[in-house]
Amino acid sequence: MTVQQWSDYSHIFGNGRLKAVFSHSSFCSNSSQDRQHFARITGLDPSKLIIPQQTHSSNISVIGKAGGVKNSDGIFSTNTNLVCSIQVADCLPIFFVHGFKPVAGLVHAGWRGLARGIIRNIKNELDQIACNIFDFNILIGPSIHSCCFEVRDDVLGQIDSEFYRQKAYGRYEVDLQNWAVKQLLEIGGQKEKITIIRECTYCQDGKYHSYRRNGKKAGRMIALIGWG
Repeated sequence: MTVQQWSDYSHIFGNGRLKAVFSHSSFCSNSSQDRQHFARITGLDPSKLIIPQQTHSSNISVIGKAGGVKNSDGIFSTNTNLVCSIQVADCLPIFFVHGFKPVAGLVHAGWRGLARGIIRNIKNELDQIACNIFDFNILIGPSIHSCCFEVRDDVLGQIDSEFYRQKAYGRYEVDLQNWAVKQLLEIGGQKEKITIIRECTYCQDGKYHSYRRNGKKAGRMIALIGWG
């Protein structure tokens, strides 16, 4: 039996040639050329990849050419020849596709990014290209869920109190997905246009990598979005 190496979310956006894909742990991603290989086998052009240097920042960039992007955890493009990419291992991979303009993007958002305002900064960058978050279809891909994402009280002040609850003394579980949705709604996103994939990367050991589960030896999943 062939092991499925990725999930294809393209149909959720219903946007013709657009491809939105997310690799599983069964996809070997230990090479410096892993994104290029993943793009190739999913029908995207590896020479058109935008590859951000992810630092758990709140930085969002609108990019017009292929290649590396320094210190950015979110990328958007209006160029249908380009392919946006990020990598994750528990953090939220958030896919964005405009409803009628050729604009797509990917954002890597962990609790630090959400606390630092990465969602608010999406609006700031989209304003620069005359796009409104209201018009985007949004998908939050596989990521760690509240069943497995736990923090201690030393960071609690940085997290919206609506989205954590005490699990044990000094330990709290955090709902990153709905915290992100709240922030998306606050900048004008529409609830009916937001899809959450209800798969926990920590729980699904055989399907996804997880930094919380495996530490520094954990692999990474790759998210790609672009026009094939």
